[in-house]
Amino acid sequence: MKKVGAQRMGMEAMERMQGRGLAHFRSGLAGMIGLAVTAMGAAGAGAAEKPPPQSPQLRIEAGMHTALIRRIGVDAKCRIIATGSEDKTVRIWEIPRERGGKARLLRKLRPPIGPGNDGKIYAVAMSPDGRWVVAGGWDPYDAVYVFDAHTGRIHKRLKGLGNVINQLTFSHDGRFLAAVLGGGKGLRVWETRRWNLVKVDTGYAAQGYGADWGPDGRLYATAYDGYLRRYSPSLKLEAKKLIKKNRRLFGVAVNPKGDRIAVGIDDEQAVELYDARTLKLIAKTDMKGVKNGDLASVAWSADGERLYAGGQYGTRGITVVRVWDRRGEGPGRDLVGPLSTVMHLLPCGDKVAIGGADPAFGLIDARGEKFFWESSVKPDMRNKLRKHFTVSPDGFQVRFGLRYASKVPVLFDLSSEQLIEDAEPLPSLHPADLTSLKITDWEDRRNPKLDGKPIKLKLHETARSIAVTPDKQRFILGGDWSLRAYDRSGKKLWERQVPGVVWGINIPREAPILIAAYDDGTIRWHRLSDGKELLALFVHARDKRWVVWTPKGYYTASPGGEGLIGWHVNRKTWDEAADFFPVGQFHKRFYRPDIIRLVLETRDEDKAVEIANRESRRRNEEENIRETLPPIIKILSPVHGATFTGKQVTVEYDLRSPSGQEVTKIDVLVDGRPINSKGWVPESAEVSGRIAVPVPARDVSIALVAHTRFATSEAFSVKLKWGGQKRGVSVPDYLKPKLYALVIGVSKYKRKALRLNYAAKDAKDFAAALRSQEGGLYRAVDIRLLTDEDATEDNILDGLAWLEEEVSNKDVGVLFMSGHGVTDRKQRFYYLPVDGDPKRLKATGIKQSDIQDTLRGLPGKILMFIDACHSAGSLRGGEKTRGAANMTAVLNEMASAENGVVMFSSSTGRELSVESPRWENGAFTEALIEGLVDGKADISQDGAISVKELDYWISERVKQLTDKQQHPVSRLPDTVPDFPIA
Repeated sequence: MKKVGAQRMGMEAMERMQGRGLAHFRSGLAGMIGLAVTAMGAAGAGAAEKPPPQSPQLRIEAGMHTALIRRIGVDAKCRIIATGSEDKTVRIWEIPRERGGKARLLRKLRPPIGPGNDGKIYAVAMSPDGRWVVAGGWDPYDAVYVFDAHTGRIHKRLKGLGNVINQLTFSHDGRFLAAVLGGGKGLRVWETRRWNLVKVDTGYAAQGYGADWGPDGRLYATAYDGYLRRYSPSLKLEAKKLIKKNRRLFGVAVNPKGDRIAVGIDDEQAVELYDARTLKLIAKTDMKGVKNGDLASVAWSADGERLYAGGQYGTRGITVVRVWDRRGEGPGRDLVGPLSTVMHLLPCGDKVAIGGADPAFGLIDARGEKFFWESSVKPDMRNKLRKHFTVSPDGFQVRFGLRYASKVPVLFDLSSEQLIEDAEPLPSLHPADLTSLKITDWEDRRNPKLDGKPIKLKLHETARSIAVTPDKQRFILGGDWSLRAYDRSGKKLWERQVPGVVWGINIPREAPILIAAYDDGTIRWHRLSDGKELLALFVHARDKRWVVWTPKGYYTASPGGEGLIGWHVNRKTWDEAADFFPVGQFHKRFYRPDIIRLVLETRDEDKAVEIANRESRRRNEEENIRETLPPIIKILSPVHGATFTGKQVTVEYDLRSPSGQEVTKIDVLVDGRPINSKGWVPESAEVSGRIAVPVPARDVSIALVAHTRFATSEAFSVKLKWGGQKRGVSVPDYLKPKLYALVIGVSKYKRKALRLNYAAKDAKDFAAALRSQEGGLYRAVDIRLLTDEDATEDNILDGLAWLEEEVSNKDVGVLFMSGHGVTDRKQRFYYLPVDGDPKRLKATGIKQSDIQDTLRGLPGKILMFIDACHSAGSLRGGEKTRGAANMTAVLNEMASAENGVVMFSSSTGRELSVESPRWENGAFTEALIEGLVDGKADISQDGAISVKELDYWISERVKQLTDKQQHPVSRLPDTVPDFPIA
C-alpha cells in the first residue's frame, strides 16, 4: 500500500500542481488538483485488483470540459486533437478546415473513475496516425489507458507505474510511447506493437513533467531534480546534465532538425536553449517585458524556425503565448492566449495547438491569430464575494455572474424555475456578512485568523471565502479542498469535501442553509447544521441552459437542460471504458420539480421525496439506476462524413444492454424521422448487426435508437454526404412536399373562468399564414382548423388521426395548439379542449401521450407550435397575462430523438405568456406571423426560412414585444438537420 497524501506526489509536486492551477492572483484558474491529502494510494502492481466503484456517479456533461485541460494531443496531419481534463474525461475533436470554424466533438472517452481525485486526467497523447489516444493521471492503479480512437474502447491498460502520470508522448514513427511520472518515479517506455514495457528509469530525485522525441529517435526528459536527460534510439540513458540542483525543469521540446532543445522553467521567467549533442547551454531566450508568471510550456513550429512558450505569464488580465523567431534566438513577441494558464503547447501543421486551464483549446498561427478556439462553457466562479454573490432571505434566489465577479449577471429563482439574464442588483438580495466576526488574512491566503489566532487549514490549502451566520455565533470558511464551519471561538464544527475551490459563500438571513459557488461552475445549497449538500445548480455559460439536481439525482431543468448532467457508470473491470447516461433518459422517474422545491423547505432530501410522492400519489421507489439502465447502440459503419451513392446504405452497429434487459426493437431514423414504425428486432441484447437503410439522393443524417421494455437509448447518428448527381436548384412542383396542419385555438371555454382573449384568433391567423405558403415551398397546404366550439375532445383526437393518415415521408406535418395546458401532480401534461375541466383532466383533457404517439409515428418532418396557458386572472394595463403550465417536460420529451419533433413553445418553464389588444394576438403568434408572412424571419435573405432562422426571429421579437417578460423556446432534435419550413 503506498503512502498517503503529500507523499504520494511529493511536497514539491503539491506546490507545483497549485502553481499550474493558479494562473495569476484572481486572473487564472484556481485549481490545485485537489490533492486529497487523505486519499489513499493504489495497491501495488502485484496486488489483486478490486473492481471499480459500481455505484453510478452524477457528473456534469456540458459538451466541453468543465475543469482545466492539462494536456492535449494531435495527429501528424493536424486533423484531430485530443484533450484531457481534470473533469475525468478525454475528448477527441475534429479540427475545422477553415479559419473561424468550430471543432466537432467526435468522441468522449471515459475511463473508470472513483470519488475525489480518482480518474482525473493529467496526461494525454495521440499516436501520429490517429489510431490511439492514451491517457493517464491520478488512477488507483497508476495506469495509462490506451483507447481505440475510433470505437472509444479501452484496448490496453498499462498499470502499476507507481505514481501519477504527468506526461505522455509518442515517438515520431509511433513505435514507442513514453511516460514521465510524479513522486520521483521516473520514466517508462513501451513499444506500441504489443505494448510491452521496454524501458524503466527510476533514477529521478523528483517528479518529471516533460518529455519529447527527436527526429532521430532520441528521447529527452525533464524533472524537478534539475536534470535534463537524453536517451538513445535504443533507449539507453546516454547523457544526463544537471542544469541546477532542484531547479524546476518543466517543458521540453526538440527542434525538428534535432540539434537544439528548448526547456521551460517553472516558477521562473526563463526559457533556455541547449545543444542536443552536448546538452550545453546555447542561449537564453529574450525575456524583455516578462515580469510575472512563467513560460514553462514550450513547442517549436513544424519548420523549427520559431519557438513558442506559455504558462502563467500574462498582460492586461489574460495569459499570452510568447514567440521567438531565428530558432528561438530572436526578439520575443507576445501573441494572444487563453484567459487562464497555458498548460500545453504542441506543433500542429503550420500552427500551434494550445491547451488552457480556462478550460479552453485551439490553434494559433505564426501571427498569433486564432485559427479556431473552443472556450469555456462553465460559469467562472472566481471572486464571488461581496456584491458579486447575493441571495434572498429564504435562499430561493441567487444572483451571480457567469463570468468573473459580476460579469454577465444572472438571477436564478428556484421557486419560479427561472434564469433571468442581465439581472440588475435587487435590494431584496444581500451579500455575505464578512465583518461581524474578526476574521483576517483569509482572502487567498494560507494563514487565516480569528481574533488574531490561526485557523488551521490542510497542508498547502488556501482560504478563499467566508460568511458569518445571521446570529453571529458561527462562520463558514471555504478553501481549495474543503468547506468548514466554526463557532465564534474557532472550534471546528464540521468539514465537507468539495467539488472544487470554494470561491464564494453566502448565508440566507431567514433559512438555516448556506449557498456556495464552486470552481466546477456550480452553485450548491448546503444544510447549515452539518454542511450536507441539498441541491446543485449548473448554468451553461454560453447558451444559458440550466439544471438543478439533488444528490440522489432528482432534477428540474430548462428546455434542453436535461443534457447537462448524467450518470457515469463504471463497468465490471478497469479494462472496460465506462458508460454515461444523460439524466433525460430517466426523465419519467427523476424529473421531479416538486421534490426540488421541497428540498430547501425541509432541508432533507428523503423527507422531500416522501412528501412529494404522497402529494402526487406516487410510490416510493429505490433509486437503483443499474437495474433500469438504457441500452447502448453505436454505429460502426459508415463513419461520420462518409460519401454514399445509390438508394440504400448498409449500417453496421454494435448493441449492448447494461441492465441485461431484452432489447425489443431498434428504430432507424433518417433526418430524425422513423423509416419503419415497427422498427427492427435484434437477435439479442449483446450483438453486432447490419441494417439496410433506404435513403434519399441528398445529404442525410442516419440515427439508430434502441429500446428495452423500460428504457430508450441515446440516438447514435452520423451525417452522410451524397456523392451522386446533384439536383438542380429549381424543384418541379410535383416534387415539392405537401404541408398538413392541425391548428387548434380555444378562447371561449365553456367555463367562463378559463376564457381567453386571442387564443382562437391566434389559430386563425396562423392558419392563414400557412395557407400563404402554398405554391412556394409546398405544392399544396391542407389545414384542419379547430377553434372554440369546434375544438372538442373528439374533434381534436380526430384531427390527430387525420394527420396520421395523411402525412407521408415526403410531407411536412404541423400541429399548432393555443389555449390552456395543465400539468398534473405527476408532471403529466394535458391540453384543454373547449369543454375541458382542470379538475377532471383524465376524462376531459387531451393527454400528452396521445399527442406524442401521433407525432412520433408520422414519417415526414414534424413541427409543433404550442402556446398552452391557463388564466392568471389578472389584468395589467389592458394586457391579459396567461400563466403557462410547466412546458419544460413537454419540450424535452417531444423533441427527444425517439420522437423527433421540432418544438416551438411560447414561453419557458412556468413563465407567463402575454396577449395584448395592441396586436390582437398573443406575442408568440404575433412574432410567428411577422416572421412567416412578412418574411422577417428570413435572416439570411435567401428566400427561405429555416427552423433555426425562425427560432432566432421569434426569440428576439417576443422579447421586444413583451419587454423581456416572455422568452419563447425551440428545440431541434440532434438527429434532425436544420431545414426550410417557409
